[in-house]
Amino acid sequence: VATDLAAYTPSLSVNQRYGPEKSSFSIRGFTQDQSTAPTVGVYFAEVVGVRAQGGTTSGNTVGAGAFTDLENVQVLKGPQGTLFGRNTTGGAILLTPKKPTDNLEGYIEGTYGNYDQMRLQGALNIPLADTFKVRLAGERNKRDGYIKNVSGIGPKDYNDVDYTYLRLSIVAELTPDLENYTIFHYSDSSTNGYATKI
Repeated sequence: VATDLAAYTPSLSVNQRYGPEKSSFSIRGFTQDQSTAPTVGVYFAEVVGVRAQGGTTSGNTVGAGAFTDLENVQVLKGPQGTLFGRNTTGGAILLTPKKPTDNLEGYIEGTYGNYDQMRLQGALNIPLADTFKVRLAGERNKRDGYIKNVSGIGPKDYNDVDYTYLRLSIVAELTPDLENYTIFHYSDSSTNGYATKI
């Protein structure tokens, strides 16, 4: 997840005050001002996570679960405008999903944690033909919030996690020199939101 990436990367910090699916990144303290676009661009499969408006805290299309079944993650520090365009004055984070391969393979992993956290993640790679390969990946993560709402108005807790993520990757080799790589992904987050403790 985004917070784990910040824990292992020097000078990278993550802000999740609007929820885990709206993480914003800063590199070397280069942060976003209010109502401006983030300084660190997030790219998934070499496509920028498009923001709906300048004040959005992160890429809207790089939603909850995007860290599922990745080939690698790259953190590029410093201005990246020459290669990645605007809104990358602080840097860029590149998420590269695993590409379908020639092998029939897969994995499944699960987690059970405090606050009744239940997480299940897995992937299945199926080579349907020498020139047509498919990979299906998904994650379901649910955890109760650790800040209880005793007012009786609104949800019973905050700071929870509740999302489902699915990805279908297809590689079709149309000719020996022409390959089509298509990714469909779906992310649905139903969190109650974040709250601070007084």
